[in-house]
Amino acid sequence: AFTKLIIKECRKNHYQPIVVMGGRWQSYRFLSVSRKKILHDILDAHIRGKYTLTIPVTMAQIDHFHNWIFPETRENQMQKKNKSLEEITAQQQVNFARHFGMADHGKIPAKVYFELYPVYYYFKNVLFANQRLRDVQKLQNTDLYRMSSPNNRHAVLHGHKTGYASEGRSLKQVLFLDKVLQTADRVYKKEPF
Repeated sequence: AFTKLIIKECRKNHYQPIVVMGGRWQSYRFLSVSRKKILHDILDAHIRGKYTLTIPVTMAQIDHFHNWIFPETRENQMQKKNKSLEEITAQQQVNFARHFGMADHGKIPAKVYFELYPVYYYFKNVLFANQRLRDVQKLQNTDLYRMSSPNNRHAVLHGHKTGYASEGRSLKQVLFLDKVLQTADRVYKKEPF
C-alpha cells in the first residue's frame, strides 16, 4: 500500500516531483556533464515506463557512488569471504566510522549515524548482497535475508534475473539514488552531517 501511495505522489502533475528531482540533480557541481546526461535519461526512462532500462542503469550509478562515498580496499573484500554476519556488520560499523573520519565507531554522533548508516547498511546488505552474503543471511538472519532480494545488483547487472521490471522497483531505485546523490553532494561540499 505504501509503495502505491508513493507511486501516486510521484505521478502527480505529469511527474512533477520527478522533474524537480532531476533539476536538483542537474545542479550538483560534483557531477560531470556525461553523468548528468545518464541521470537525466534514467528519469526520462522512468517517466516513460521503461523500467527494464531504469533499474540496471540506476543500480550501476548507485554502485559508482557507493564506491566513491564508501571506498573499500581489496584486502577488506577478501577478508569478508569467511566471516559471519555479525563479524561483517561489526566491520561495516568500523569502516563507516573510518570513512567519515571517526576514530571509534562507538562514538559516532547519533545524528550522523542515523542519517548515513541506513544508506551504508542498505548498500552493503540489501542492494549489493551477492549470493554468498545471502547464504550467510539465510542461516543467521532471516529478516535480513528477506530484505535482500534475489533481484539484487549482481543478479540484475549480470543478466541472471530478468523479471525485475516494475514501476515500484524502478521508483525505489530512483528515490534511493536521490538520497545517495544528496549524501554525495554533502560529502563533496564537506558539509557536516
